[in-house]
Formats: sequence, C-alpha cells, structure tokens
Amino acid sequence: MNPPNSIPFSISEAVRQMLPYIMEMREYFHAHPEPGGREFDTCKTVFQELSLMGVQEVKIIAGTGVTGLIHGALPGPLLLLRAAIDAQRIKETHPCAYASLTEGLMHAAGHDGETAVLLGIAKILCKHRQTVQGTVRLVFEPAVSATGKAAEMIDAGILHAPRPDMALTCHWNGNLPLETVAFRAGHISPCGDEITLTVKREPTALAPSLNPLWVGTRLVCKIYDTLAAHRQLPADTLIFNQVDGGTSPAILPESVTWKGILRTPSPTVRQHILQRMETLCRDGEQSPLLSVRLLNRPLAPPLENTPLLCKLAHKIWHTHAPHLRVSAAMDSRRLDDFSYIAARIPAFTFDAGIYTRTPMPIDSRLFIWDSDILKSLCLTQLTLVLHLPRYFHDRK
Repeated sequence: MNPPNSIPFSISEAVRQMLPYIMEMREYFHAHPEPGGREFDTCKTVFQELSLMGVQEVKIIAGTGVTGLIHGALPGPLLLLRAAIDAQRIKETHPCAYASLTEGLMHAAGHDGETAVLLGIAKILCKHRQTVQGTVRLVFEPAVSATGKAAEMIDAGILHAPRPDMALTCHWNGNLPLETVAFRAGHISPCGDEITLTVKREPTALAPSLNPLWVGTRLVCKIYDTLAAHRQLPADTLIFNQVDGGTSPAILPESVTWKGILRTPSPTVRQHILQRMETLCRDGEQSPLLSVRLLNRPLAPPLENTPLLCKLAHKIWHTHAPHLRVSAAMDSRRLDDFSYIAARIPAFTFDAGIYTRTPMPIDSRLFIWDSDILKSLCLTQLTLVLHLPRYFHDRK
C-alpha cells in the first residue's frame, strides 16, 4: 500500500521516458518562433499534440491560444496550468542546430520550453489518468510578452464550466541557477500600462522650436525628472523603449511617437502618476500649432500569490524534491497578465532557475540554454502538479 500523499508511479522515471518528446517539441518551437498574436503554427501544433494524446475539449481560443481538459479518474480539485507560447522580436545569433529559422524572431524568454514542458506534463497525465486526482485545465496563452491574452481567455471560458479551484504558472529565470525555485506570498509584480506619447505639429509650423522631436524630448525629460523626485519609485518605473518619427535627417518631422511601459506598485500610485503625466503633457502644448497626446493602455493589474498555495508548494518540494533550493528572489519587475486569473481564483506563480554556468538576461540574444535542463524543469513542475491535489484536500 502506498503511504499518504504518494504517487503510485515513479515521477522521475515518467519524466525520463518523456524527455525525448519534450526536447523534440522544445527544439521545434525554438526553430519556429512566432510573435505575439501570430503564433499560428505553434497553435496548430499544440492543438494537434493535445488531441492526439487524448486531452478532452481541446479548443482554440483568444486567436491563437489553446485550452483543454484532462479528467483524472480520482476525485479532486480542478487545477489550471498556464504556459506562454510567443517569441520575442530579437535576432538570434547562437549557432545551435535548432536556432531560429525566422529572421528577427527568437524564443528569448523560455516560452519554447514552457510550452514543451506543459505538453510533456499533459502526456504523462493522460498516460496515468487512472491515478490522477482531480482535473487539469491546460492553458497555452499567446502574446504574453506583448499585451497578453489572459482576459480574452477568461472571456472564452477558462474559468467557467468547470471553474478551477486554483491556477499555477512557472516563469524561467536566467538569473537563478538550475534546480532553484523562487516564490513568495502576497504581492509579487506591479501594475503594467503601455504608454504612448505623441507630439504633432501643424504642416505650417516650421519653426525649430516647434520640432515635435525637440518638444517631445524635453517633455520626456520632465516626466523622468518628476518620477525621480519620488525616491520610493524604482528607476525603471517608466521606460520608453521605442521612438518613431521623421523621414529624413533634413526634414522636420510632422509627428513623433514615444512608446514605453509604466510599472507601478499599486492602483493608487498608478493613478497619481498618470494624472501628473497628463498635466505635464497639457503644459507641453506651447502653441496652438502643436498637439501633445498621452494614451495609456492597461496591460495587467498587480500579481499576487495566494499564501496557502505558497505554503503547500514549499511543503511538497521540501518533502518530495528535497534537492531543490528555495529562494524568494523572484523577478519582481516582470509584468504578467496571469494576474487577471489570480484576481479571480487562488493562484501560484514561481520562477524556475535555468542557468548552469553563468546567469543569462531574459529578453536578450544571450538567453541560451541547452535542452538537457528540461528534465529538471519538468520534474519540478510535475512533482507539484501531482501532489498538490492531495495536499490541497488535506490542508485543514
């Protein structure tokens, strides 16, 4: 007879047997990266794989997202598992056998691995369905690095019929060593807004003082100075990463646009900063021949971890994966619209370390890792997925 909270098959052996499949899928996704909202081949591949392995109610939702259900034979809670599927607009220069075949696109955030690992977990769960407690909803979310599609996937029904009892997601952290998991209870990431600032002149306004680039640059500097006066705000509270405007070095641009990301610790601070920025923009309209427009598009509310799930995860890993190092050093500035899910049901987000030699910055061409680490990452997540229903049931 198996002791309480045990799994009637070897998790490590199941992962070992599934590893060739997981590596194959990861390397396929890595070689065929697709930008957010246009993950057509990735979506088709995930849909086909889930259908072939016997996942039920497989659907394409939110454009290129995919979801499906695995019903275990034993009663238990419904667990939602989320993986991101999109790539980043970065040129890959690493000469590996499965390097990106698409110019200017690269999986530089680990989403190729996230997707492959969740497919591997799904296949293991389907194979051992008779011993799985509860139900698992699989969610493959598109465009996570851009705007995210969590809200659209919620509208499409991932939190209803049936309603999940809890949700999990894992981020791959290049600043943490392999076999390290990082998490903490409560607030773990900020509010996020996409900020668009546009300065436009009338066609008759040809004075150098009305150059939209000059006016906008001064305005951006004033905004930064205002934020810097609040010493409690991190230096990366607002970062403009994109500037568009002008057709020639010799011609005055008619319009210049700055785009960036605003990160704020709370809705109250967010509202205060947005109001202050709007005031500065109104003051920046020095002439009726100039217009200054500030737009903000909400990306994600603050993300919080449910304390109970943090407690259970720590207990599970300590008991069943004692080799793992536990840390609180999460990437606290990452934006993740998984927060829309976490605002509705108990949720747990954790970072999994992936570097084996030196740290590697995410969202860069240096985010390079070998497929052989997939075994450890899959084992870490599957251990949690298989044990959590039992610990959740016995939590009282």
